[in-house]
Parts: sequence; C-alpha cells; structure tokens
Amino acid sequence: MVFAIHSGATASEAKRTGAHFTPPALADFVASRLISALEKWPAVLRVLDPSCGDGELLRAFVAQVTPKHRGSLHMVGIEDNAAALAVANKRLNAFNVTTELVEADFLSTPYDVARPQLDLLAAAVPTPSLVKPQIIIANPPYVRTQILGAQRAQQLAQKYNLRGRVDLYYAFLIAMTEALEERGLLGVITSNRFLTTRSGESVRQFLDENYDLIEVIDLGDTKLFSAAVLPAIIVARKRTRRGRDVASAPPTFTRVYEVMEAAPAATAWPASSALSAIGERRDGHYSIDGRIFEVTSGKLAVSGDHREPWRLATQDQAAWVDLVERAATTRIGDVAKVRVGIKTTADKIFIRSDWTDLDPGMQPEAELLRPLFTHFDADRWRAGKSGRDLLQILYPHESVNGKRQPVDLARYPRAARYLESQRDALEGRSYVTEAGRKWYEIWVPQDPAAWALPKIVFPDISVEPKFFFDESAALVNGDCYWIAIDDTRVDLLLLIQGVANSSVMTRYHDLAFNNKLYSGRRRYISQYIQRYPIPDPSSKIAKDIVKIVRSLNDQPTAAGEEKLNRLVAAAFGVAL
Repeated sequence: MVFAIHSGATASEAKRTGAHFTPPALADFVASRLISALEKWPAVLRVLDPSCGDGELLRAFVAQVTPKHRGSLHMVGIEDNAAALAVANKRLNAFNVTTELVEADFLSTPYDVARPQLDLLAAAVPTPSLVKPQIIIANPPYVRTQILGAQRAQQLAQKYNLRGRVDLYYAFLIAMTEALEERGLLGVITSNRFLTTRSGESVRQFLDENYDLIEVIDLGDTKLFSAAVLPAIIVARKRTRRGRDVASAPPTFTRVYEVMEAAPAATAWPASSALSAIGERRDGHYSIDGRIFEVTSGKLAVSGDHREPWRLATQDQAAWVDLVERAATTRIGDVAKVRVGIKTTADKIFIRSDWTDLDPGMQPEAELLRPLFTHFDADRWRAGKSGRDLLQILYPHESVNGKRQPVDLARYPRAARYLESQRDALEGRSYVTEAGRKWYEIWVPQDPAAWALPKIVFPDISVEPKFFFDESAALVNGDCYWIAIDDTRVDLLLLIQGVANSSVMTRYHDLAFNNKLYSGRRRYISQYIQRYPIPDPSSKIAKDIVKIVRSLNDQPTAAGEEKLNRLVAAAFGVAL
C-alpha cells in the first residue's frame, strides 16, 4: 500500500543535487551482507529504507530472501518523490510481500517521535506505522547541508544537534538509529570520507557509541557510481541501552583499490566485478575489465580517540606502521606548520596570465603582481615551471610590523582602478566584509612575510608525492600546500622533503590514512602531512638523507631516488 505525507521536498532534492540511486549489483551485495548477519529469522521481519527512491534496495533484499521466508517480510519504504515511489511499489508488488510505502521526507516522519517535527503533518493523512524495523537498508542522500538552503540547514542542525559543515547523510544516520530496534541491523552505503577525514570525526564517534560494527567495506575507486563520491558500506548492529556487546566479534574491513604501480596482471585472478572479487573472500589482485584491483581485508582498528582515522590495515601492515612510528623522534607538525595555499574565492579576478593585455591604466603595479604556483606546476623535486612562466596573482596584502594587512589602494592607483571595475563581483563575497575585511581582500591570503622563506610546496591531490623545494618567493595557490622554515633550518626542510618523497612514506600514507581517490590519486592535505614521522634530524642517517636530497633537487636521477629510499627505510628500521 502507498501512503502520502506531503511535508516538503528534501530527500528527492538531495538526490538531484548529489545523491544517486543504488546500482542493482551493489543493492544485491548490501542485502546479502545484511541477511548473512541476521542472528535468527523472526516471525515478522520489518525492513525499512528511509530514502527508497525507486525501491532498488528493498527489491534486492526481497530477492535475496528464500521463498519460504518471504511471507514474514514487511517492507517499508519512505520517499518524497511520488514518481519514484510508484516504480518501487510496482517492483515490490511483483514479489507479493507485505509492503508499506510512504510518500514523505524521512527526516520529518513520525518514526522520529522523540523530536519536534520540522513540518506539520495533517492529522487526517495516513502515517507509517511506528513499529521499529529490525533492519534498515539505505543509501541516504550525500549532500552538504548548505546546498539545501540556509533555513533547512539550520532546522536540521537544531533538530539533530549538528555542528559545522556536516553532510545530510549524518542527519539520516541519527534518524535511522532512533528508528531502528535495539539489536537491529543497519546496512548503509555512504561516502568513505568519514573513515579518515577530520570532518568525519562526528560520524566515527556516533557509530562507535551506538553500534557494534560488523564490517566496513571501502569500495574505493571501483566506480560503482557515476558521481565522484567513493562509496563505503557499513554493516552494524545497534546496541542495547546496556551498551557494547562484549561478546561481539571484532569488526572486519575489506578495501578495494586499483593498482597503478607495476600492476601484476599476469598473476591476478579474473573477476567480473569488484563486488564479485570481494565475494571470493581472499586477499590479492584481481583483473576486472582490463584494470587490476587489490582486495585487502582484516580487522578494523577503531581508535578510542575519534579524531583519529579508522585504520584499515592487516596485522602485518599495522605492525609495519608501528615500526615506523616507534623509530621516529617527532612528526612534521611538531617542527613546522603545514599551510594551505591562497584561496581568493574570486580566481578569475585575482589570478590571470594576461595582465599585460589590460588597458595600461588598469594594469596593477608590478609590486602587487606575484608569481603563483598551482598543482599544474608541481614536480617531484623542483617546480615544473618558474618565474615568467607562472600565472600571476594580484596580491593586495602586505606585512607591517609582523602583521598581515591589506594594502592601501591609494598607493596603487592602477590596481585600484582594476579592482573597482570588479567591485560588484568582489562585494558579492559578503562573507569577506561580514568578517570585518576589506572588500578587495583575498579570503585566505596567508602570511605575506612567509612567502620569501625557503619552502616545500606540494599539490593536494596527486598519484605520487610531489614535494618540491622553492626559494623563489613565489606564492602558492589553494590547490597546494606548503611548509616554510627560516633560513637557519633549511636542512630540516630538506629532511622533511626527502622523507615525504620516499617510497617508505608513500606506503605509510596509504596504510595510516587510507585516503586514495580515483585512479590511484592520493590526498596530501595538512591533516595527514603534519602527522608524517621523521627521524632524528641530528642523526647521521638524517644528514645523509639531506645530502642526497640536495643532489636530487639539483639533478633528479633514478639512482639517487633509490638511494634515498634505502636511507629512509634504514632510518625507520623497515624493509622497502
């Protein structure tokens, strides 16, 4: 049967602005994992999908159930898109199971009886029954709350006690948990970002405090969705009010990523898909549609400190990481600050390659135009471009008595005329002026005095580490990060560069942070780089590393990089 509760579109809007309906193979996979986690088959099994779309996940669940058990199923789907719900109804009717489909926004349904409703529900309109489901299977919308509009975002933030830039799926996760029966099973598809990013701390904490995790599957760059979101699957059992089930087995993980470096195609097992490779339940390399993927599994390490990422590493891999960390005397963040580059929030105005094509009266003064590194210029030891070949940024900031401040445009009449011609667009960045800043300022300008120091620059996304050394005083764009150190500690900077560019640290990065993107690309952001371990800078081996880094900065060679890798491995007491 289909009920209608008209409470304002949000879930379907979310699907149009970022979420995607579930591919059939993935729906079948999640349903099978949930069914295998059932402790016993009840007389009535209520299964809820709170954002069911066209019913793919509910269809998959019913299809995975043996005919003798289908009579006990009570399938509940909530969706605010009437057309999609009609498709779901037709698909489930084909199985002749008890079905309850509700046209509504799950975040405003009476399942959430403990909270005030965001929208008034007409008393005459039928509502879903309030019996808690034993299973929730879901692919909730993955959309930043700000995309929904300020009012809706504020409502959700107040209702679910959300803080900061939180995705809509977190609100769904809270609401699903409140709807789920104690000891009930949750099978949810979401972005894998929560596993390792700082912004995922609240999600990691919520899951750890409310569920006994059964398994986490990081589907990495398998491209199961057309979107850029890399998916993960969580299967977990909701805790009772008594808390953690001490008898529960430790949670497991499985991760699947494409192998880009020296992929062992000759020894890879053939597989029809990444999901079928996972179903083999054996670690190794798989050949899938001409690409090589590595499947790794083991015990999931959930840190008691929710600021720490969850570690998806085998026992041997975890032991290797521990060796590196025990051999280190400090971390990069203890001796240097990892900064993000400039964020203008108006790049077309501030960053150009054609400043000299402007009318001479509007060409900014030379002292305000600075060369700018972007990720296109990054290379492993030195920048791929320099000087006149770089883009130039109009940089209206200076350092006075050690403090950053905007320049006085009266001193720069040509720059002033140019900026005035762009004033409407610049003043459109209301958050700049609301923060007490001048309308022509760059949003994140960084410390002008620091640009002239020796620095390492590296792109935020790259297949391989590209930490290059710079002494040109060029600025760094927001698609890169940089580390600057005063002239008296250049050797420390070179040590950091050598360790960061080594194959040892690449492996550490992958095992400690699990943050690969599509096609082998890694995230190199301050959250990770500041945690890189480094050996004792005063040790002989550290000085040998600095020496080889100097030669690589002058003339990169394969032999030099091989020597560097051996030195870094020896410094941490690990094998290459």
